Amino acid sequence: MSTFRTVRRAAALSAVSGLLLCGSAEAARTATFDLQTGTTVTSGRAHGYGRVTFPTRETVKIRAKLDDRCSASGRGDGYSAYMKVTTESGDISVRRLPGKDERGCTAAPRTVFFDFDFGRPIDRLTITVFESRPRGGIYDTSDVPEDVRRSFRP
Repeated sequence: MSTFRTVRRAAALSAVSGLLLCGSAEAARTATFDLQTGTTVTSGRAHGYGRVTFPTRETVKIRAKLDDRCSASGRGDGYSAYMKVTTESGDISVRRLPGKDERGCTAAPRTVFFDFDFGRPIDRLTITVFESRPRGGIYDTSDVPEDVRRSFRP
């Protein structure tokens, strides 16, 4: 094999390797979660589960289900299920409430779609699932008997 072909082949392999490395560096990070409150304070449960994807360091996509579950007796407990998302970058923290199931515990789980562009690199994202009594479409933060949370890093 001539020196020219060897150099050309090495250059081609180097270019392909570089493309593969760039592609893997840009790959989205995905994780799953399954969070369920206990029954220590209320007889029902809030259950949130799904997938978190970081397409870039600045953006997040959440695809999830949120369910207000009945007590063992099959009756409601007067509480509804909520999902809060807290996004942090440096000293900035943004909280959103993309999911709420206030339809009673016999309804099917509610689908949650949440896409957020933070505008700067995300340090940590925390999903919190909790129960609270609905008050005119606004959850009451003073009446959260129990919550569960999980944090993610891009």
